[in-house]
Amino acid sequence: MKFVKINILIAFVLIFNSCTHKTGNQSSKEMNPVNTLFAQYYDELMRLTPIEATRHGDNRYNDQLPIDISESFRDTLKLFYQKYLDSLNTYDRTKLNEQDGISYDILKWDLQMALDGLKFSDNLVPINQFWSLTITFGQLGSGESIQPFKTVKDYDDFLKRAGAFTVWCDTAIVNMKRGMAAGFVNPKILMERVLPQLQSMVVTDATQSIFYQPIKKLPADFSFSEKNRLDNLYKKAISEQLIPAYKKLYDFIKDEYIPVCRTAAGIGDLPGGKEYYSYLIKFWTTTDMTADEIFALGQHEVERLRKEMEKIKDETGYKGDLKSFFTFLNTDKKFFPFHAPKEVLDSFENIHSVMMPQLSKLFDAAPKTKFEIR
Repeated sequence: MKFVKINILIAFVLIFNSCTHKTGNQSSKEMNPVNTLFAQYYDELMRLTPIEATRHGDNRYNDQLPIDISESFRDTLKLFYQKYLDSLNTYDRTKLNEQDGISYDILKWDLQMALDGLKFSDNLVPINQFWSLTITFGQLGSGESIQPFKTVKDYDDFLKRAGAFTVWCDTAIVNMKRGMAAGFVNPKILMERVLPQLQSMVVTDATQSIFYQPIKKLPADFSFSEKNRLDNLYKKAISEQLIPAYKKLYDFIKDEYIPVCRTAAGIGDLPGGKEYYSYLIKFWTTTDMTADEIFALGQHEVERLRKEMEKIKDETGYKGDLKSFFTFLNTDKKFFPFHAPKEVLDSFENIHSVMMPQLSKLFDAAPKTKFEIR
């Protein structure tokens, strides 16, 4: 759910600000009890959103996958957001220092926006071609994303998440059927683009599944019996849980959902769509601008930026038009200093080596997860 993801970012901003702001030898966390609230909010949010916890190196909940599109989960979120909004309102904003005041304002705005977002039934359209758990889960299970596969427990954790994923898929179908009955459905053209995504996950041989990739890279220090156990369990989970779940979704969307999807693309055509669109404008821009005002601003910016690009083109002495100038920039060899992938990685590693010694001078808190360049 989009507002949950934004809340994760807000939570990290709050905790980071609270831990890094200092007065003398004391941190603001020690001086102001509002920081306790920020810390509690972060910790409970991680428990409610275990995939996001995994994303940020908090491995306490790697085996969990809540059915975040269910009505019961949305009810839990509503109580969670309201609880922290009520708690936040008990603090006198005028008595907070500048940094804590900023954190207060951010959290209050975010909590209210999250509560407002729950008034709309976006859980009735849980799958689209850009972001949904059907895409994210394949990334998690590939072994190349945020889900760790380093210990036996790591492998067992993902198996537990795989079991919950099938429940999520069944809930998605139930929700989409509810959406069909209410006329709250995605555009047909977009859902047609979902089909190949789902179909790519349906294979006849479990060892060819993206979810089998971690088994191909089992750590050498695993015992033979553990390797054999995990190999069998992963083949079973892929064949009996994951592939059937994706196949069921594919068949439902192809045969039942797409035939009743709307031909119009705009959100405004949904029940309550105009109000939902206005909410999304505020959510993504954090302004009270109207759609027409944003469009006018965009046109003005396009004109301004084009003039800037024309100016740069002329300053370089290039004689062609702007389109050919872009082609020149994208094709001339002098603009391509790298000749091999390793050179790109080495260049970023050099930046990293220069940056690292400075971080401790600027920040008191550091991420627990090791930084990687891939």
